[in-house]
Amino acid sequence: MKKRILLLVAAVTGLLLAPSCRKTEVEEHFQVGERLPDFSVTTTAGKKVSTSDLKGKPSIVIIFTTTCPDCTAQLPEVETVFAAHKEDINVLAVNRGEKEDAVKACWLERGFTMPAAAPGDRSIYDLFDRGSQTGVPQVYISNPQGVIIGFTNDQKVLTSDDIWSICQGK
Repeated sequence: MKKRILLLVAAVTGLLLAPSCRKTEVEEHFQVGERLPDFSVTTTAGKKVSTSDLKGKPSIVIIFTTTCPDCTAQLPEVETVFAAHKEDINVLAVNRGEKEDAVKACWLERGFTMPAAAPGDRSIYDLFDRGSQTGVPQVYISNPQGVIIGFTNDQKVLTSDDIWSICQGK
């Protein structure tokens, strides 16, 4: 009988404590209405790009990896927008931690022409993600003033039409 009571007490205690042991997911990544964070990267073509360079036109910043299935689906949609509207928008694809050679090979294989940066670490991802561990891809669309007007992550792939519509403020 004592054994059953102890097991019951242990089970109830476990149920009561379990929620406090779980990590609560907090959406801390930059949100619509916030400004893009200040950052600076060097693209695989050797051009330095910072947040201030993205102002003046709608901008798309996509954080990705070359091996992520959701990134593989989202990147071509961003490339389509870039190819069609490169004079009217800024696009920057920032890799989350892979080496520059991997990104260059991916771009060559997939025929991408949009600018890409491969900092070699997770610093830009961490800056944008702010600890929420949202995953990749993360797509931030900002207006000409640098205010985020659209966001998506691995939960929804935006089509090129969706992206362009957001860029136009629709």
